[in-house]
Amino acid sequence: MESIENRLQELQIRFDRLEKQNRRWKRGALGVALIVGCVLAMGQASPSRTIEGEELLLHDSSGTVRVRISATDRFGPLLDLYGEDGKSLRVRLNGTAESSGLVLTNRKQIMMLDESSLTISEGMSPRVVLNGSGENAPSLALTDADGFSAAAGSTETVTTKTGEKQKRSAASVMLFGKDGKVLWSAP
Repeated sequence: MESIENRLQELQIRFDRLEKQNRRWKRGALGVALIVGCVLAMGQASPSRTIEGEELLLHDSSGTVRVRISATDRFGPLLDLYGEDGKSLRVRLNGTAESSGLVLTNRKQIMMLDESSLTISEGMSPRVVLNGSGENAPSLALTDADGFSAAAGSTETVTTKTGEKQKRSAASVMLFGKDGKVLWSAP
């Protein structure tokens, strides 16, 4: 018969083997649980579809800013589109609760449109002004490069000698010289 010592030794070897297997199973189960947990956590997180900030810049392939979307206190939300140089403004769209506007430019001319008027300028000199509301509305004013101008519609003139203001009706036409004096008017 086998001795008790041999039997105990055999049991000790089998017990050690079982403990090693048990540790491997625990480690494997923990690894599987971690992987499953990570997969579930990644599946639960939904990607944010909102970009927040005060300004968004879009660059072309050379790194030049071509589009600027921003929020300002003075002009409200702005959309600016720039030329090839990234500096010359081509299009601006803005709006607040009180007013909104659209500006189109090239290197020489500017066209501004807001809720009550349209202005076309050459540089800083207005050439065409169309007013739809306000004090001098409706009216159309045209100015050439030499400073002569014409106004059709409601206009206000001031007599230089007396300071008297005269308001013309929408049915009037006036021509002005370079100095701003009336050259001709009807009625």
